[in-house]
Amino acid sequence: MAKPRDFIDREEEIKLFKKILAGAIPERVLALIIKPQQGKTYLMQCFQEVCHQQRIPVALVDFDTRQRGIVYYWKLARQVCDDLGSDNFPELDECEKRLYSDFPSIVQTGLGRGNTHFGTKGHFEEADFDRISGRDQIDIHDVYYAYFAQEQSAARQERLKHDLGRALRSGLARMCRQHCVVLLLDTYEQANREARSWIDEWVLDPLLDRYPKLVVVIAGRPELYDYLNRSRPWINLVHLREEVSSPREDDIRQYVEIHGLVVPGDEIRSFVKAGMYDISVLGKLRDIYKRCPHG
Repeated sequence: MAKPRDFIDREEEIKLFKKILAGAIPERVLALIIKPQQGKTYLMQCFQEVCHQQRIPVALVDFDTRQRGIVYYWKLARQVCDDLGSDNFPELDECEKRLYSDFPSIVQTGLGRGNTHFGTKGHFEEADFDRISGRDQIDIHDVYYAYFAQEQSAARQERLKHDLGRALRSGLARMCRQHCVVLLLDTYEQANREARSWIDEWVLDPLLDRYPKLVVVIAGRPELYDYLNRSRPWINLVHLREEVSSPREDDIRQYVEIHGLVVPGDEIRSFVKAGMYDISVLGKLRDIYKRCPHG
């Protein structure tokens, strides 16, 4: 199995995930609440690769605000639909078409200077573009939602949340009747309150109990305890893992090789012991040995 470049083998966690996929254990919500710098994100990518190999539909959403900014509920809906296949969510496409009809015409985008004029009905001073293709072509999907969220009444915004939620729920329910579907929610402690409430209302609460083929992995730092400690209809499906398995000596030596580190023979044993004791130090050691290639 191809692994992400920095990944340190996690055989125990991978075996557990495969058991969940196979229905060998009753829990279907794997909660990874672990300290920083333990390889959590790479583990989520590895879970994604397992799904790809088994041809299981999988959506990976990372809520890391440093990398993606705030992941609002409309971004979440689109990410899940894109990952699982837009053809599975016709209701969401219809919802977006209705929204687009309310949006003011875009007059120009082709000046090549990174600016866009939204016409006399728009009141934008700036906009956040997630996807840009070519100098003068932009994907304005998120701009529609940003406009709606800023300009429309609270009632219409609630209607949008309802319509998007119903569309996502319907598509997921159809898929889960036929085969296993996996949702990977990474850095979930950084998800904003609105997004979490929306996921609970339209995905987790109505679907997890009813569809045994839906598998969810929620990963984050200890701040997630507050979220999981609340009463939830699917709490009996949670398998909590608070520590990841320690890397083996062979894993650390492979890590050294992958990154081309030159660790003198009299230091390699200390390097290995440090990594086995606390995996979070590996990145720091890597940077030190890259700056000082001869140790």
